Amino acid sequence: MRFTPTTLKALKPRERLYIKREGDVFSVIVYPASKKSPKGTKVWYYIYNLGGKNKKIRIGEYPAWSIAEAREKAAARLRGENVTSSNLETTINDLADRYVEQHSKKKSTEKVYRENKRNLAVDILPSIGIIKIQDIKRADIYDLLEKITKREAPVQANNALKVVRKMLNYGIQAGMVEANPAHLIERNPEREKTRVLSTAEINDFLLGKIPGKLSRHTLRCLRNILITAPLFAAEYVQGYSRGDGTYVQGHYRSSPDSNYNPYTGNTGQYDSSTSSNPYFYNPTNSRDE
Repeated sequence: MRFTPTTLKALKPRERLYIKREGDVFSVIVYPASKKSPKGTKVWYYIYNLGGKNKKIRIGEYPAWSIAEAREKAAARLRGENVTSSNLETTINDLADRYVEQHSKKKSTEKVYRENKRNLAVDILPSIGIIKIQDIKRADIYDLLEKITKREAPVQANNALKVVRKMLNYGIQAGMVEANPAHLIERNPEREKTRVLSTAEINDFLLGKIPGKLSRHTLRCLRNILITAPLFAAEYVQGYSRGDGTYVQGHYRSSPDSNYNPYTGNTGQYDSSTSSNPYFYNPTNSRDE
């Protein structure tokens, strides 16, 4: 059979892999469906017979490798040329273009696709883009990450490492590189981000003076969470029995000695002279005084 986009589309995955040939050596192997590839995977191979046994040389995955590219690769091998000869002048820039447009754009979300494209353009390709893919070394990638880290951007360096790994893994699948030199490079440690709203920011939030667009429903929910959060973070009362024999289940309550008014930022304490309610709010530093 002669391979065309139509004939390849008709090759559906089966329970076991199977082979289809165009001529004597140019072949495609159709692999079964999996969680990673629910529609199966088609991989180009140069298959020949040596000493009565079939030998396979992987060319690359379809459609990362087009029909014309894979056919030419097989023809080059048939002519006795090195199957990797077409890669001798291929650079990381070429691999990145192919990875972004033929892999990331089709298999990633729009957000991930744009992030990959930005990471490559801003941090990765300016440093290693002109290196030939067969010459890329772990030291080149390590130097790239070290430059980013020195900008006090360890998280950005980790993101760049992730993109480089995925790009080189794609290069292996496409038959463009033999190994991934980014494989054993460790990520930078990342500090956990913490953010606490100031009293002024809390007041602005409760009064609706916040940037961005939030629906009324969302704003109302966030206000309720902010107001009630101290109640859940104060103290837990174990279950106990009252004098009349009734049982009170365990529950959370705010501390009687450190009530907090989120509207004013003031704290209050229990004052037996003003109220018999142990949770009566009596501001100790009211701004209205």
